[in-house]
Amino acid sequence: FVVIALVIGGTLAFVIGNQRNMFQSKSDFHAVFSQVSGLRPGNTVNIAGVNVGTVEHVDFLADGRVKVGFRVISSSAHLIRGNPSVAPPEVGSTDPRPSLVSVGSKGLLGDQLLDITVGDESFEPWPNETPLYADESGGLIAQAQSIADEVEAVAQNVRLMTEPFRDQQLSNDLTETARNLARITGMLANGDGAVQR
Repeated sequence: FVVIALVIGGTLAFVIGNQRNMFQSKSDFHAVFSQVSGLRPGNTVNIAGVNVGTVEHVDFLADGRVKVGFRVISSSAHLIRGNPSVAPPEVGSTDPRPSLVSVGSKGLLGDQLLDITVGDESFEPWPNETPLYADESGGLIAQAQSIADEVEAVAQNVRLMTEPFRDQQLSNDLTETARNLARITGMLANGDGAVQR
């Protein structure tokens, strides 16, 4: 009896510890992505970096895209704003921006989360039954991958430029040319002839 009670108590403590905001009322939202990079039910949902909910389900749609359903505590749901009939403005535009949902990474361990931006105050709260706009430009991991690709391209260019210098004969010729130049410049600097004068 004591062992069973300890197991049940430990399980409850673990579940309650993982379910923050467990006893607060919540609002349901969803978004559709082409891919979600390992996101799964139970992952954190952040608004402006603050933990406000959890991912409830990750399901495939008929066209192969992924529908992600999540819950946000009702006291923060008003920050998710936008107009479903108006597409988000282009990057760099000064027009008001609605809330956007993206799949991000929690730290360097690779745990995935949903990150939601705060919509402009000029917008109404987002209707729960309409999919939120998904931003699939990538988070920290995607940016790091892009930087790594650029570094690899630069390294490849440097390798191509320095490849000819690996030839031993070319290296010997360059060394000999440098010696001859040093000898000529030394004669010009220290000699006493018509050229020096």
